[in-house]
Amino acid sequence: MSVRRRWNSSGVVSGDGGALSAEFGLHPLAADILHARVRGDAQAARRFVEPRLADLRRPDEQKDLGVAVDRVVQALQRDESIVVYGDYDVDGQCGAALLVDFLRRAGGRADYFVPDRMTDGYGLSEQGIRTVAGRSPDLLITVDCG
Repeated sequence: MSVRRRWNSSGVVSGDGGALSAEFGLHPLAADILHARVRGDAQAARRFVEPRLADLRRPDEQKDLGVAVDRVVQALQRDESIVVYGDYDVDGQCGAALLVDFLRRAGGRADYFVPDRMTDGYGLSEQGIRTVAGRSPDLLITVDCG
């Protein structure tokens, strides 16, 4: 049995993305959404559609990154237990897996927690923190928690 779905754009289709539609070969609805997202800035649209590593912000520009790095190094040096709390979506699970792997290769005692969407809720939640707290970690690191 085939199910037909009808998209309701709720007035999103404005036609303003016409140039983007033609330039990038986008469906008119996708072009209008992109146009709204980049506020009509053609260069921003190009960076969004054709991203380059050079356009990313440098990691060391993130606020308090040095403080976070120092704390992780301290946990590794002191052999503290670390729990990586990753979101349950694909990038959250991949990010958590990569970080746990790195921490273990660096000699750390790292474990992970991926919340159950139905019982723990979305993102970093009070219930999820309670569950992790039951493990008594010395350090909790979140990855992609909304």
